[in-house]
Amino acid sequence: MRSNAWLVMVLTMLGAPSVALARDHLELVCGGVVTSPKDGGERIPLFFHFFDSRASDGASRDQRLSTIYQGKMFQAHYLNKDEKSDVAIVLKRAEQVRFKGAYAVDNKGGNGPFTLHVVGKINEAPSAKRPAYREVDEMIPCIDLSI
Repeated sequence: MRSNAWLVMVLTMLGAPSVALARDHLELVCGGVVTSPKDGGERIPLFFHFFDSRASDGASRDQRLSTIYQGKMFQAHYLNKDEKSDVAIVLKRAEQVRFKGAYAVDNKGGNGPFTLHVVGKINEAPSAKRPAYREVDEMIPCIDLSI
C-alpha cells in the first residue's frame, strides 16, 4: 500500500512541471520619461505595474494597472471580455486621481519586447484641491516579470 502512495506522488510530481510551465498570467513593470511633453513643461516620469490573469469566468482576462506616486498607490481594474487592446481607465486612490485615459499592451505578436502605450492625462498633484493634469501619449518599455 505504501509503495502505491509513493508511486502516485512521483507521477504527480512528474506531471506537475507541464502544468507549472503553462503561464496564464502576465506581469509587467513599465517605466520611462516623457522627454518632450506636449505642453512644453518639465519632463514627466512614468511608472506602471500591469498584471493580467484569467478571470473567474474562465474566459475573460482580469487586468490591473497600478502606479505609485508620492508614496501612494493608485490602481485601476478592468475585466477584459473582448480582448480589447485600448482600454479606458482611471488610476485612482479613494477620490485622488493620478491618471485618466487609455492603455494598450503590445509585444508585436510575440516577436518583440513588451511595451505599454498610455494616452491621456497624468495628474502631477493628486492630493491637491486643484488637479494639475498634463497630456501624455507615450510608448513605455516594459520588463516581463512573469514566471
